[in-house]
Amino acid sequence: MTSQEKGSLFENITKDFFVSLLERIGFTVTKARAQKSGSQNGFDILIIVSKNYKENKIFIECKNYESDLAIGNIVKKGLNLESNYDLDENDLFIAINPKSNFSNEDNSEKLSPILSNKFPFSYYALDLSNGIRELFALDKIFYKELYGQDVDFVINENKVIAKFENIIFSRKPFKKIIIKVEDKEKFIGNVSLDKDYIERTLSEELQKDNDYFKNNRLTLSEIVNEQNNLFILGNPGSGKSTELLKLALSNWKEGEVDNHSPIFKSLKNFSNTDTIDSFLPTNWMELNDVLLILDGIDEIADIESFKSKFQNFIENNSHFKRSIKYVISCRTNIYESIVIGLPSFKTFYLQDLTYDQGIKLFNKKCKGFNLNDKFNIFLKNPFLINILADYISEKNELPTSTANLWKVYLDKRLAYDKKNKLVKVSIDPLLIKKYSKKPL
Repeated sequence: MTSQEKGSLFENITKDFFVSLLERIGFTVTKARAQKSGSQNGFDILIIVSKNYKENKIFIECKNYESDLAIGNIVKKGLNLESNYDLDENDLFIAINPKSNFSNEDNSEKLSPILSNKFPFSYYALDLSNGIRELFALDKIFYKELYGQDVDFVINENKVIAKFENIIFSRKPFKKIIIKVEDKEKFIGNVSLDKDYIERTLSEELQKDNDYFKNNRLTLSEIVNEQNNLFILGNPGSGKSTELLKLALSNWKEGEVDNHSPIFKSLKNFSNTDTIDSFLPTNWMELNDVLLILDGIDEIADIESFKSKFQNFIENNSHFKRSIKYVISCRTNIYESIVIGLPSFKTFYLQDLTYDQGIKLFNKKCKGFNLNDKFNIFLKNPFLINILADYISEKNELPTSTANLWKVYLDKRLAYDKKNKLVKVSIDPLLIKKYSKKPL
């Protein structure tokens, strides 16, 4: 058998070994092929694997030398691979050398992260120094073909497989994401929902008066399952922030994460000196998939500047296999006058509480009062219901008209916005009240 034939045989049996091993640890192999002899593309074997509906490429370079091999040979292969393929951090390059070591003043364990930083793809070297013989001993037939002898030592299969899993899953394209309890404050804050929270529905169309008694809309979670880029619109106090908090909390998961991890950020403190990246948690890019929830684009002083930064952020992150879903809330009038125009975003309008939901919540706060139809408008969201319930609790009677309630609404809305919402935007409550008066 010629040396070329021996090389081809080594590559093919190595391909079969790694296909079997990758399937054993939970991957679906969708493609596996050995390079044609004489090709100079920087690898000998290409394996494409799929897990959790994502595909990743693994390139394997096979060296089978009895004496140590200079690491420069592998660096050259990496350069060949880089020049022939458009690769990124989601791809993995493994160099194997089963009968000797890659000679270098540092061992392969130290070398791997250095080369991963040099190339756009992730890199790992497997040789005698870090357990390749024990790994190949998992398949006794393969081992005998490769080394010309039976396995003559005892291996702990679970331990060897766990080590290989660590190699695979510590590399960026396959890295297992572990969310800790202490990460919650960083990613979504110490938030909770009101005990009387009622899940709302949304629609792609503005709500009409005759829709008030209907309840045939979608929840925000249902929409996010189907859509990637969303604007959630509604009037001040309608409950947009609460729905975004509910979305963040319902998607929060500690431990190993295999779905979109939520990041919830209020935009009220976003300034001209901020970038989107600097505004997010420092380690957010370690996540494979992100549900980025941004509350209150209307609360930013310079919305146009934010839009430009945000579009650049989307473009920069579109080149990675990382999936990002965007959910942003905005007051309807601000969206229609300033924000509108971000490409590839769909708008959904937060719908009012149904009549039955509004009455149920009102009765929890104020028992023993029967409302007539003129107060229906104050049953449309929790903020308005609280105003009505607080008035009745304080006066121990129903208001004679809605005029006083609207005055209380304006006072509370302005006070709340000044304290909690429009932090970077100056507002003049007296001027707003003046222009809110009904003309004579």
